Amino acid sequence: MFKVKRFLTVFLAVTMVISSFTVFVSAARDFKDVPADYWAYSYIQTLVNDGTVNGYSDGTFLPEESVTRAEFVKMIGKTSVRFEKDFKDVPKDYWGYDYIMYSDMDVDSDNFRPDEVITRDDVLKLLYKRSGSVKGSIAPSIITSQSTNEDAAAWGYMYGIMQGDDGVNLRLDDGLTRSEAAALICRSRALNSSSTKYSFKNVVNDALLKEAYEQFNLFNDTYDAGRTFTNGEMVEAIMKLATDKIFVNYADIDTDYSVNRPNSFSFYTVCKYVLGKDRMTEEFYDKNVVNSDALAMLMFAAKHKYNKNVVKTSDKNNYYSDVLSVPNDNINAFLSSAYRNGIKLDNTNKIYPDDVLNAKTFALFLIQVDALSGYNSAYIIQNANNYRADVPLNTMIYSYPAKKNNYTSILKYVPNEVYDADFVDEKGKVVNFMSSDAFRFAHDYSSAFTVFLQNLVDATKSYGAITRITFYPSLVVKSDNGYVIKVKVEILDVKDNTQFNRMFTTTVNDDFKLSNGSVFWAEIATGAPSNGMIIPYENAVFTKIIVK
Repeated sequence: MFKVKRFLTVFLAVTMVISSFTVFVSAARDFKDVPADYWAYSYIQTLVNDGTVNGYSDGTFLPEESVTRAEFVKMIGKTSVRFEKDFKDVPKDYWGYDYIMYSDMDVDSDNFRPDEVITRDDVLKLLYKRSGSVKGSIAPSIITSQSTNEDAAAWGYMYGIMQGDDGVNLRLDDGLTRSEAAALICRSRALNSSSTKYSFKNVVNDALLKEAYEQFNLFNDTYDAGRTFTNGEMVEAIMKLATDKIFVNYADIDTDYSVNRPNSFSFYTVCKYVLGKDRMTEEFYDKNVVNSDALAMLMFAAKHKYNKNVVKTSDKNNYYSDVLSVPNDNINAFLSSAYRNGIKLDNTNKIYPDDVLNAKTFALFLIQVDALSGYNSAYIIQNANNYRADVPLNTMIYSYPAKKNNYTSILKYVPNEVYDADFVDEKGKVVNFMSSDAFRFAHDYSSAFTVFLQNLVDATKSYGAITRITFYPSLVVKSDNGYVIKVKVEILDVKDNTQFNRMFTTTVNDDFKLSNGSVFWAEIATGAPSNGMIIPYENAVFTKIIVK
């Protein structure tokens, strides 16, 4: 980080054009590419009127053009803080030299990278610094974890400076357009002691909550924000999450009938490990779930997934300010873990524990706990060193693949090209989507697929290769003669220039060379149906390379 030298003289911000080549156009005017109903019209007019930005001589503003790092610091003007030494890539005759040297921007090298498009994260952190870097803003960790400066992210979110299109994803790695820059600058300048403080529960787009609720499909219904749940309904949903099963198998779980109700096994288990055995009554089974119990149950489900750090045994006696007491040590630990992990409903440290839980609040809790590690599973197969990893949902719903409706869930880390590619069987035939049926089988009997893929991984050893395959149960369809699976393949070690179509049985006419570190997404047809819980691998064939 560059050290800065502070001068007594306060420099006035020089309000000039966004780049040295922009021709000055007088303020208080409309632009032919910025109609009055354009979303950033008022922001652009405000900055044009005060001389911060200008348009072009042809009457345009080019609102969708990207803004570079040098251009943005020119837009917001200079401070009284000067970097102690010059940047290697900013000569003194560079048009934005003064603006850069007095930008007070966080820079972690000897280069400023003036002509790179500025990221939303850099803008957020700079605006936060220009506003005094005041701490104390509150936002959930699903927001603050997106930035290297959590205080800046909380400040930007709580005061409505930057909240993303869906109220969750700030897109901090994305670049910035001229219209977005105008909006962010205006919003930050307008802040004062009476500015509105926004709450997470009121900002998150309802379309995102609907997607999350319906993708998990824990209650076999569609999203209705006001829908409530009995404890009996909730415990079955929680056990689906905890065991990663659609049809929960209790063979390995210490359980017994507890009440004369449909979900008796789940009720016994959740009461034993979360709610307390004293609540194991039919009366409590039929009651509506309240917020604090629902959150504790969701944390219990997270504990039983791959990421064990979500809940720690040391978490205790540090929960939400409006939780005045807890009925047992388990709920104490689960709510303390939720609090430590930054699970929130609004800009306070309250969860309104005794409120009857509705579907909206449940979805708000669900996407936050899911973001900590993920309630979905991926199975990683690597030379018998197999393990399960947790995978969260992809919450960026406005960037979903075109064929999203063909799948039960859209997961983070899976490229859109994978979802949009047709499934092709061993005969080259496109397989119609019947994903929900295949998903249930692949989800509940994932071991059959991991053993099948283990055999394929083992077969690559004869080439001196170390191969890793990642399997997602939601990327499986049933074909006329078995299944077609979309997988991620990583070549960890292999002899140089080994051809793909020599190491793998394939119908793909592609002889690309494999090397250490090769990664590609592909489709594998089993070529045979399952035999009980076993999927024969002898007829397995790669039918498509999707991404490489």
